[in-house]
Amino acid sequence: MDEKISLQAVEEYSVAFSSKIADEYFAQHQKISGAEILKLCQTKQINLFVLRELLKAWKQEAAKYKSPYFNYEAQDVKDSLTQFQNSLSNNISIAKDHFLPLLKKGVSLTVYLVLDPYDFYSDTLDKNGNGILKTAELKNEIKYIKINHRPLEKLVQKLEEKRLESISGNEAFALLDQILEEVNFTPEDVDPYIQQLSTVLPLEMEKLYENKNEQKSTPPKKQNTPRPIINEQIPKES
Repeated sequence: MDEKISLQAVEEYSVAFSSKIADEYFAQHQKISGAEILKLCQTKQINLFVLRELLKAWKQEAAKYKSPYFNYEAQDVKDSLTQFQNSLSNNISIAKDHFLPLLKKGVSLTVYLVLDPYDFYSDTLDKNGNGILKTAELKNEIKYIKINHRPLEKLVQKLEEKRLESISGNEAFALLDQILEEVNFTPEDVDPYIQQLSTVLPLEMEKLYENKNEQKSTPPKKQNTPRPIINEQIPKES
């Protein structure tokens, strides 16, 4: 292909889309709950990505409280932490300023997944091999992916069959490549999703691509996501 996704164009659309949704919702509400997040956007994938980002934020917060003086691997401690997390998941309460970055991320990931699932897979699996992928964590993450999700589900199935608890990014992507060939994977039709997104904010697909021969544009600066106040309902940990 002579075209690739323009990160800047996706960023701009995601900002405008999320701002419109948030302005409409928070004009009548001070905070948003988990149950309300699940039905916020007609494109359900956006809502699920928001919840996934929220879960990641919670885990990062929880990791900060670990002390070298206590055994966090003790079963009763792990059970208590899981119970605590499940309790918090039923009491999500996020103000607009904290919610907007989560929503923008959900929109951009959805657009990326719809238009370029292969690169989405690559990013998910860390194709450059900069880290180790844990099977349990990947399985938990893809619970939130409902578009072009079959190859990733098949990958987790393969890893579990091989009883691999972890795998490098490169190895995972090589295995995914085999799966894509075996199942002769064809990405879902983008038109229904483009139409759905356009009911909120018109989306012209051609504006989301740039010519590969053009000078590479500078990717948008990574913004720090304000800590969301977790105070309804994300999938519970087993």
